[in-house]
Amino acid sequence: MPPISWSDISCYRDQKYKVVHLNRTDARLTNNGQPLEIQKLRCRVNFSTLRFTSQIEELSRRVIKLLRKNGHFLIHHLRYEMDMALEIDPSFQIYITAGEIYGGERRMASLAKAYPKLVIRKETLLESTDLRFFQNHSSQMAALDYLVSLESDIFVPTYDGNMAKVVEGHRSGFIFLRINLVNLIDQYNIGSFTWDEFSPAVKKTHADRMGRPSKRVVIPDRPKEEDYFYANPEECLLRSDESLSST
Repeated sequence: MPPISWSDISCYRDQKYKVVHLNRTDARLTNNGQPLEIQKLRCRVNFSTLRFTSQIEELSRRVIKLLRKNGHFLIHHLRYEMDMALEIDPSFQIYITAGEIYGGERRMASLAKAYPKLVIRKETLLESTDLRFFQNHSSQMAALDYLVSLESDIFVPTYDGNMAKVVEGHRSGFIFLRINLVNLIDQYNIGSFTWDEFSPAVKKTHADRMGRPSKRVVIPDRPKEEDYFYANPEECLLRSDESLSST
């Protein structure tokens, strides 16, 4: 009997769903030239509405808690280069988002010597039973690293790939303001600052800071060379009644 290679009529009946499926919209929409309402929708969907599974989010919170318990931590999205050097306080933990590292501990020896609190991978923080549901699922492992990267004190990619771009955009558009204000707000709440001292300190915090939101570079005749929308989603910071020309 030959295999059935077609669908019966039941597959074509109209059905109602509460979820809208937008086919092929991951990178098909141009970075610029879209109505502001569309750009802001992209912001809400990508950075607020879409969620990872509860298992991934719960485990990421555990990793972050373990890292925070020992102080500041830096995320290194690793493609290790021989000429790379980090001028970071040696007291920092370095969490490396990578799979199996080529050459293993031998290749990482110099970095481990410079940074005694080096954390090689999530496998060194968690028990094997914690990761059993994620084994052989590289995308889920990457999702876990993505959530931890968002909460890091410093994020250092060595390759300008998709993950680095989206982490950059997410942090600049949604995490940047919160991280920079935490210490100031804590000081203000315990009475260390008056309002007249607090207000200019906040303004100074936002001025000329690396990683701050900025205007996206637009190159109409060379779209592949312009800034990627999700790496710099400036529209995410605009109010509904605010235009791009006013920023």
